[in-house]
Amino acid sequence: MPSGSQIRVAIADDHALVREGLRRVLGLEPGLEVVAEASDGQSAWEACQRERPDVLVLDLTMPDQNGVEVTRRLKREFPELAIVILTIHDDTQYLAEALQAGATAYCLKDVEPDVLVGAIRNACRGVGYVPPALARSASERIPLTSRELEVLERLARGLSNRQIGSELHISEKTARNHISNIFAKLGVQDRTQAALHALQRGWIRRTP
Repeated sequence: MPSGSQIRVAIADDHALVREGLRRVLGLEPGLEVVAEASDGQSAWEACQRERPDVLVLDLTMPDQNGVEVTRRLKREFPELAIVILTIHDDTQYLAEALQAGATAYCLKDVEPDVLVGAIRNACRGVGYVPPALARSASERIPLTSRELEVLERLARGLSNRQIGSELHISEKTARNHISNIFAKLGVQDRTQAALHALQRGWIRRTP
C-alpha cells in the first residue's frame, strides 16, 4: 500500500470518453486520486515516469504498443507499480499474457464500478483480481497461479533462483518453492522441460 492516505492512479486508454468516464468514477472515490492520463503506450510510460502513480489502469488495445508490451516494459522500469488491465477482451490467452507480463488484476470493461475500485485498492496490496467466469476458464487451461507464471517466464529466460527472487522481490527459498510447485503441476522433472511445456502451449513468450 502507498505510504500516504491517497492511492495515486494513472489511466491509459486510447479513447477519450473512456478516460473521462474513469476519471469521473474514480474521482468520486475517497482515497483515490487520478494523477495522469495517457492515450498510448509511450505516453503511459512517460506519465508513470513523471508522476510515479501507485496504480495504472491500462487498456490492452493501444495505438503504438499493446497493453501486454506496455505492462512488460513498465514492470521492468517500475517493479513496484501495480497494473490493472481494463479491456474488452474476454479471452484466457489475453489474460495469461497480461498476468505473465506482470499485471496484478484483469477487469473487463463491463465491470461494475465498485468491482473496479476494489481491484484498484487490492492491487496496491499485491492482491490480484480476475473475473470469476474467466478465472474458471483459465484454471481449466493453465494450472498455474499468476505468480507461478511470473516465475516460469523468468525460469525460461535462464535466470537462477536467486535472480528470479531478486526480480520478483521474493526470497530465493520462495522462488525455489514456486519452481517445485510448477514442476509438480506440470508433471515435469527439470527447468528445461517446464519451459518447453509452457512455450509450446503459449503460456509464455519466447524471448530473443
